[in-house]
Amino acid sequence: MIYSLYSISLRLKTPSQEGKKINFNDNEKDLFEALKEFNAKFRSWSKRLILTKIEHNFFRLILVVEKQKDKISTREIRSFTAYLNKEKNWSVYSRESSKLFEGIKFSKITFNEAKEIISNISTDSTLYNMQKEDIVFLLQKEDIMEINNIALEANDDLTDEQAVAIFNYLLKTKNLGSNNDDKKKTIMQIKDLLIKWL
Repeated sequence: MIYSLYSISLRLKTPSQEGKKINFNDNEKDLFEALKEFNAKFRSWSKRLILTKIEHNFFRLILVVEKQKDKISTREIRSFTAYLNKEKNWSVYSRESSKLFEGIKFSKITFNEAKEIISNISTDSTLYNMQKEDIVFLLQKEDIMEINNIALEANDDLTDEQAVAIFNYLLKTKNLGSNNDDKKKTIMQIKDLLIKWL
């Protein structure tokens, strides 16, 4: 389940002489390796990262948070930074060994905003193909996020719009999850009720 999404832009905080020469486009292999390690460690239970853009002196990520937390900050991705520092020797790019990057943007975004950002990634690009599994994962979560939002907003009585949205959710996800038999049974019951009005 996805609880929140964040757009993050990072650049070197205090670049060394080597860091002033860096072009992140030339280091995409290191970025993808750190991303892969981070996601392998965390995505099965709490969070994952998707790299959405690499520029000369900064890069952008989407942080997908899959566990409810009160406070989210750039500290959530310190394992990503630590991997670059220790395993890929990125410490040479910084004058401050304890903090490699600074966040030039850190903002909570909606699913639609995340989807728009991802839609700008060409499906033929390395950026897409190196993290296709995580991109597809996020895009397939749209219905679940919508149904969660409905549940959070619902009072004792469903509005017509909420009822339609829930039925659409059941139809779209009837073959997914461990309770798919219950979903199919509910769909048939609703259809039986509706057919009486034809």
